[in-house]
Formats: sequence, structure tokens, C-alpha cells
Amino acid sequence: MLFSGVGEAPTKALSNTQGWTAGLQFVEGRKGENGFRIGLDLGQRSYTLNAMSEDLREEFASVSTMLWISFEMRWSLSRRRRIFFELGPVIGVELREERNGTRFSEGYSLTGWYSDEMPASETETGFSIRDGHWRFGVTAELPLEGRWYVTGGAHLCPGVGSWARGHGYATMDASMRMGFLYWLSNKRNY
Repeated sequence: MLFSGVGEAPTKALSNTQGWTAGLQFVEGRKGENGFRIGLDLGQRSYTLNAMSEDLREEFASVSTMLWISFEMRWSLSRRRRIFFELGPVIGVELREERNGTRFSEGYSLTGWYSDEMPASETETGFSIRDGHWRFGVTAELPLEGRWYVTGGAHLCPGVGSWARGHGYATMDASMRMGFLYWLSNKRNY
């Protein structure tokens, strides 16, 4: 999947928002029937943040390594084709984040105007929930051979992303998904 952050607050700016993810999905739902998708994905998000408060300005490039868990309901959009509308929550756990950048402190003191530049390099590790959003979009599945299918989809994901943490952002991510499905059931009408 690829990600692109859209939402911004007026005194802050996100740029270069991108990322990737790969994982495993368990999919239930045959042609013409409703079902669900449960997923476990690992990936990275990177972004550049320029934030400003009254006396502090930050410019950081960050890379977050994330683990996402998702549960999406699937509604069939066609009785003859495997096309589904999907909607469900996604929770992301941050495993590691690396930030490199500069903090600028500016303001007035008793001696007049001051401006300090402080280079910063930070690494945060642990297991904490840093991302929560809804994913909705359309997925199509095309037969390849036997029980194998090629799948692809496009989704929008409104919520609070890891790149928004601590800066008051709500985000709107866009993602594209490509992969292969293998149907475990040997029943007809996969």
C-alpha cells in the first residue's frame, strides 16, 4: 500500500508524506455475497514536519515503523464479478520512530530578540498505539488459475495518523492495495 497524508492545520505543515506496507489478509466472501477482511500489516511511514508555536519552531524528517491490524466488512457490488465495497477500522501500533531535524527557539528576553538553533536526532522505540482510522473503498478480485486470484483496490482512510501525533492533525490518507488470494475452500463459486 502507498500512503499520502492530506489534512493540515494552518500553523503546521506536513510534506513528503509517503510509505509502504505489506502483510497478510484473511478474506471471507464469495462472488455475489457479503463478507469480511481481517489483516495484519507491517510497514513504514515517512513525513517532513514544519510546526510553529509562539516561541518554538520545529523542522523534522521522521520515519515510523508501524504494525497495523484491520477489520473490514465487505459488501458485494456485483453478482457476476468479485467487486466489493469495504469499510472498517484500522489500528496502528508504532514499533520505532526516528526523527532528525532542528528546533528553533525565538523570542524576546531582557536583552532583546534571541534566536537559538538546536539540532535534534531522536529515536523512539516501544509498542504504542499511534494510528487510528477508518478505511473505505473498492476492491476487485480476478481469477488467475485454480484457487488463485489477483486482487487490487483503492481506499480512503480518514483518521489520526502517526504523522499527526502531538501536532493536532486529522489526516486523510489514500492507499492502493495489490496482492494475490488463495481460496482455502474447495467449494464452487469462490
